[in-house]
Amino acid sequence: AVTVDTTPPVLASATPGIASPTSQTANWPITFGAISETYASYCIRENQTDVNGCAWVSGTLPVLYTASASAGAKVVSYWIQDLAGNISARVDTPSITVDTTAPTLASLTI
Repeated sequence: AVTVDTTPPVLASATPGIASPTSQTANWPITFGAISETYASYCIRENQTDVNGCAWVSGTLPVLYTASASAGAKVVSYWIQDLAGNISARVDTPSITVDTTAPTLASLTI
């Protein structure tokens, strides 16, 4: 008998371990919720919600995400893929705003 697997894996959540807004633009810790089954690869995209164009990486999800250095709102999207090639639904982190602009002093009165 042959069993055909057509059930995609489930990734419950992806939560960054930093607050928004932040000036930190690299190495955000990420905590993942439950995963329904063993998966073979994953895809991560920043401010891209389409699985098309994914660069699939073999192995387990990384616990650190390196965000791009540009300022602005960032949503990180994750997908996992099982050995049969089934792809999970997209899981997005909450939006985190990266603020890299230093404050300026308009005037100073002594």
